[in-house]
Amino acid sequence: MRESQDLDRYAVEPHFETVPGGGGLTKLIAVICASVLVFGLLAGFLLLRKRQADSFEAARRAEQSTHTVAPVRAQIFQDEVRLIGSEAVVGGTVKNISAAPLEDLSVEIALKGRASRASETKLVRLSPASLRPGEEGKYSLRISPDDWAGAQVVHLRSESQGSDIPFKPEIGLKRPAEKPPAAKIVVEKRPRGKGSDFINTPDTPIRIP
Repeated sequence: MRESQDLDRYAVEPHFETVPGGGGLTKLIAVICASVLVFGLLAGFLLLRKRQADSFEAARRAEQSTHTVAPVRAQIFQDEVRLIGSEAVVGGTVKNISAAPLEDLSVEIALKGRASRASETKLVRLSPASLRPGEEGKYSLRISPDDWAGAQVVHLRSESQGSDIPFKPEIGLKRPAEKPPAAKIVVEKRPRGKGSDFINTPDTPIRIP
């Protein structure tokens, strides 16, 4: 009876045998798989970083090409603002320093408001409007000193070319010194008294500053 029960137990419960050395092989395979995965991730990271660096370099070169500084072709001398009557005169000289003629020239002047601090631009035609190499032209703009507090030339335009001409700003002529007001001479006439003369006569005037 006991023998039959033992046979039944072996028949119901499966019996597994452990193969010697099987655990070491599994660990080796796991290490190899992990190494392959790590190397794959590292290679992908390096490839991504290289692509990103190439993209940054291409963007930098494109930016440099778009911001290439064109050669200067003119000098603009801006004189100090002068007062003539109730107006202020903004003016100066444009000189062609290139080897080619410059045609249909106008200067763009930016004005700064005195009260509102708002800005406004004025386009002033050059006289003469076309300059051969080495020639100079004048520009002049009259403004109200009550409305505007500052003026600066910001662009040199060629209407025929439809583009701006690179220029170098320069300091122009200084404002001429103002003459002091003329002294006034006042002649006082006093009635002649006995034994006295005029203390102020046309021959001996009194100077009033």
